[in-house]
Amino acid sequence: IAMSDNLRGIRSSMEAALTHERLIAVVSAPVVVLLIAVLIIGTAGRLVEHVRLLSSRAKWRATLGGYLAVALFVTRLAGIDSTALANPHTALLASLWDRNDPFVSGAFSESALDDFRPRQVQPETEPSEWHGRAKNCNVVVVVMESVGSQPLGHYGAPHDTTPQLTRLAERGLTFDRIYASQPYTSNAMAGIFCSLYPWHGWRSLPRRAPDLQVTGLGNVLQRRGYRSALVHTGDMRFDNEKRFLEIHGFDEVHDVWTLKTLLPESGREADTPEETPGMHLHLPDGLLLPAALRWIDSDRSQPFFLTLWTIQTHHPYFAEPSRESFTPHDPEQDRYLNAIRVTDRLLGDLMCELDARGLADSTLLVVLGDHGEAFGEHGHRGHSKTIHEEELRIPLVMISPRLSTRPQRLPVLGQQIDIAPTILELMGLNAPKEWQGRSLFAANRSERVYLFTAFHHYLFGVIEGDWKYVYNATTGRRQ
Repeated sequence: IAMSDNLRGIRSSMEAALTHERLIAVVSAPVVVLLIAVLIIGTAGRLVEHVRLLSSRAKWRATLGGYLAVALFVTRLAGIDSTALANPHTALLASLWDRNDPFVSGAFSESALDDFRPRQVQPETEPSEWHGRAKNCNVVVVVMESVGSQPLGHYGAPHDTTPQLTRLAERGLTFDRIYASQPYTSNAMAGIFCSLYPWHGWRSLPRRAPDLQVTGLGNVLQRRGYRSALVHTGDMRFDNEKRFLEIHGFDEVHDVWTLKTLLPESGREADTPEETPGMHLHLPDGLLLPAALRWIDSDRSQPFFLTLWTIQTHHPYFAEPSRESFTPHDPEQDRYLNAIRVTDRLLGDLMCELDARGLADSTLLVVLGDHGEAFGEHGHRGHSKTIHEEELRIPLVMISPRLSTRPQRLPVLGQQIDIAPTILELMGLNAPKEWQGRSLFAANRSERVYLFTAFHHYLFGVIEGDWKYVYNATTGRRQ
């Protein structure tokens, strides 16, 4: 239901997933089942009749009932997700009467809400040693769609997926323990640009309240004379994303439908969604660079705030035909890792172009992920369903010679809502009072991060130090 207004995206994923082999398997499976049933009935009639006779006796019924009860008990004891064993027809019918969202109740102290209060009711602190290090800098943010820290070579992955990011980080800061609050893109936008936690429901904050009266990072910079734009190779009409961004600080928002207007004439031969029916979801991420450069060069009289948001790392994962083989046993994951390499090359090329324009030393480059992606680590693939590390732990690298002339890794525990306040501190600016996040350099920041998702079960989590606690409000299970 939540995806029903973005059928183009569903169609694109379906077209990538429905290979000839899978279509043959889907069509042939019922035929095979029917043949087996006919074979059993035709050759094992006596056995079927014998089983039917036994099942009519009371002791055999009691035995079968006992077996099912023990099986249910063992399943619950082992922590196996009962929805994986549920009859889909029964579950669908039962959902007609299950209209209430899980509700968490209980006594708590007033101080338990301190971590969620906006800055206007939190005590102020003295500026850190990092305050103003990037004063008057241009700001370029690169958001890697569906990319967590786990698959990145820069974060210790066995695959060499990010050689350019590692090279660029030699003049910057790498944050090793940063989390998205929810593995969902639209809520990540609210967290990154407006320092807000997600709404606790299946509808995202931009979808629920695109006109929410809160100051965005772009709004702050606009008041300081910055021009701003966000360029994305996917579709931002989903979940009211484009409207949310335009209201919260972006002069221009370009996506799959308007990105070509930023390209020079020589680059406009790329297929648009109208021209290529099977490619409704995206344009190649390689178009982000020429579009960004043309926008930067169009007006050098003002400082700029530019965000580039990729798409090729989103399911069904797009990469060039001449890709490397990272995980030959899992072609889907292999495409994903190669798509990360596409983004990594984009980062390297972007910095080269900034350097050629004399902008490298006066630009703060921020690289992060909106959330991660699962490939079966906990029985799930994709994102949104769990709050495990592979879906929520994200990269965050801030690059500028004004920050550091050698690579530094910081172990501070933080989350997406802390990124915008951190950027403003580096620029020597105060964060809006209504923001919920704190600078990653703040002395009195909380030592906890909070996690949530609602697309499978209602899951709430908290990380403090080396401990992680997860509460499933749908089932009541804790871990």
